[in-house]
Amino acid sequence: MGVSALLVMGMCGCVAPSSQISTQTKAAVDRSNSEVRSLREVDPQLLRYHQTGLIDTGFETPHSIALAPDNTLYVAGDNAIRAFDADGRQQAETTLSGAPYCVAADETGAIYVGLRDHVEVYEADGQMRSRWASLGENAYLTSIAVDGENVWVADAGNRAVVRYNLAGEVVTTLTGRDGSADSVGFIVPSPHFDVAMTAGGMLIVTNPGRRRVELRAGDGKLQSFWGEASQTIEGCCGGCNPTDIALLPDGRVVTSEKGLPRVKIYSAEGSLECVGAAPDDFSARARGLDLAVAEDGRIMVLDPPARAVRIFAPKGQSGPEGR
Repeated sequence: MGVSALLVMGMCGCVAPSSQISTQTKAAVDRSNSEVRSLREVDPQLLRYHQTGLIDTGFETPHSIALAPDNTLYVAGDNAIRAFDADGRQQAETTLSGAPYCVAADETGAIYVGLRDHVEVYEADGQMRSRWASLGENAYLTSIAVDGENVWVADAGNRAVVRYNLAGEVVTTLTGRDGSADSVGFIVPSPHFDVAMTAGGMLIVTNPGRRRVELRAGDGKLQSFWGEASQTIEGCCGGCNPTDIALLPDGRVVTSEKGLPRVKIYSAEGSLECVGAAPDDFSARARGLDLAVAEDGRIMVLDPPARAVRIFAPKGQSGPEGR
């Protein structure tokens, strides 16, 4: 029996009697466990944030979060969108026709909700403004970003970023291929694909299969990228990371990962600056750590197994009770 087979049996709740496990296999398992523990550890000098609040979403299956310009926190889950105030109190709920996988809000109060294959737009009072056309049976919408004139939607199923105008008309579809040697297309092995907009109007996109973050112009042309597959804290381990991104007010990039659930902060150029949250800060098997960032620099992280939003602030900074 190989070590991998033994581990699989253990996860399934069926492990061979200890008498049947060789000393060599036990040693290999111990080494593997030690390596996993080592990867989960974070240098205390790098860990510069701490948890200051927790919001119970009340959802059985929360999928996504977004912070509106007025600091309302929107949480998408089950078949609804819930709004929470600055103290973490639920203020409203909008029932949807299906499960929402991503959400965004703009300065006008409009709420953009990505269901599996299409976008719906709601007023702050829950009234539907419009329902946009389906992107097809393969679509799997995972992220929305709004920049005032455009709505950018990451479609993990079709491995593309779709640019809409505010009327819901498709302006262009970006596949991540622009003819340059470094522009190889979006590689999305699982439904984790994220998009954000910089203050200067540039598009930030994860390319999880390449374990990198890309900066692109509005026409999709690749400007730069950073990130690498690595077991070190600077890089991304696993086959599909980072899963989510957000931008701090000063332009730094916040990323989250699955496998080893953690949140990290990079410079705009991609140099690791610090760690916002370590694996032990999250629930076991946490993944889909969607991100939102407040103007004061606090980072909000969805922890789906806990059905909660965790709030992290720079050490020495606290936040309102509940948030």
